[in-house]
Order: sequence, then structure tokens, then C-alpha cells
Amino acid sequence: MLYHILSQDRHQQQHNLYSSKQKKKYLPRLAKGAISAFALTEPDVGSDPAKMSTTATPTDDGYYLLNGEKLWCTNGPVADILVVMAQTPPKMVEGRPKKQITAFIVEKNMPGVEVVHRCQFMGLKGIQNGLLRFRNVKVPKENILWGLGLGLKLA
Repeated sequence: MLYHILSQDRHQQQHNLYSSKQKKKYLPRLAKGAISAFALTEPDVGSDPAKMSTTATPTDDGYYLLNGEKLWCTNGPVADILVVMAQTPPKMVEGRPKKQITAFIVEKNMPGVEVVHRCQFMGLKGIQNGLLRFRNVKVPKENILWGLGLGLKLA
């Protein structure tokens, strides 16, 4: 998933000043076999972005604090690198707040990333699905994919 996103040279990549740095950092790891996962769905919400409760709050030192849970993340329990969708602060459009969903590259070894459990399915052993929890995960702004508020275009 992440390999596919980073290896594209679509117009969306132009929105993100960090895309070339992301490619240099993550594509070699993915090419060597690092496992990636995509985290959108949430418990009690499904994949409805209007009800998403995972948040990424900007800090003064150039990071975002990621908080929330994601469910049914294919390969999530074993992934090294995750693409996580989260609400970022709304932007004002014509005097009204507009919700923003942003995609972040999150490394599983970042403090605060937790695999809560692996989901068990009868007859499905080749991949792993699970529940992931993010508690005050400090994600650098350089790990935003495609730009603020463009997460659903990526999805």
C-alpha cells in the first residue's frame, strides 16, 4: 500500500513538500520487505470518515500527537510502517469549519503505538487483521502524505 502511494508521481504528490524525502526514507525499506498497513476503519464507526474519532493534534515543535484506535487493519499486527488516517484541525471555508482527514506515515516502533489484539478468522491464516491503538504518538509533520486534509483522496 505505502509502496504504491510513494512510487506514484501524480499531481497529489506535488501538494506534499516532503514526498521526495519520504520516498528516500521508506521506498528502500519497503523494497527490502518491510510490511505496510492501511488504518482507516475504527471500532463502532466503520470506515465512515464523518464519524472518525482518531485525531492528530499539531504541537509547537513540528509534530502531531496521534490518538485513537483502528480496527480491521490488514497486516496491522505485523506491519513495520502504517498509513493512518486521522482528523486534523478543521480549516475555515467561507466562514465555516471544514473537517479535514489527513494521512500520516506512522512507524510501529514509535512510542505509543500498540497492537491491542489480532482478530481471528476461521480459514484466514495468510494475513493478519487487528486492533491498533495510538496514544500520544509523536508523528513528525514530514510524515504527512499528500498534504493536510487530503487523506480521503489518498484512500
